[in-house]
Amino acid sequence: DVALYEQRGCLSPRAVYVETGGRLAPRDFAERLAAALDTLAERLPPAPASVEERAAARLLRTGAEWAPGTAVMAGPGGTVVYDDDVAFRPTTAARSLRVHPIRSLDTLPALLPSAQIECVGLAGRDPQALVPALRERGVSRLCPPGRMQRPPLTWPRGQQAPLGALLGHPGTPRCEVET
Repeated sequence: DVALYEQRGCLSPRAVYVETGGRLAPRDFAERLAAALDTLAERLPPAPASVEERAAARLLRTGAEWAPGTAVMAGPGGTVVYDDDVAFRPTTAARSLRVHPIRSLDTLPALLPSAQIECVGLAGRDPQALVPALRERGVSRLCPPGRMQRPPLTWPRGQQAPLGALLGHPGTPRCEVET
């Protein structure tokens, strides 16, 4: 999901929240993610980034290097910033992500900005318990990681039925769950 469309897609991930106390510590996850991006870059090299994207990626790295509770893992595959602060702050394109520790995924919806997140990739648990709170935040798609950039044609973008908005029948807000 990170490398597909060079994070220029509307469903590209910008942050990863990893529960503490799991099989893999959040910081270890960040390190593995950075290594995986570097490995992927050998087979699927990053596309040339614009001047603006390169500058934004550099600002992300430089800012994170000076912030407390952060670690920067930058390589040929992209930039992963481990950040103890759970606040959602989107990254730029150019294969950049923030990884945050979170005590419980039940608190995730409250951390997301309202009406700005279209898709959440979720692994390791049944997503149904999070659907009402995520729908309330404006999320319209919940799927496994690796599927974020592949919504079906029936995906309710903006929580609207695909043809409902065109026909003037917006209906109730929808959140599609792909398992």
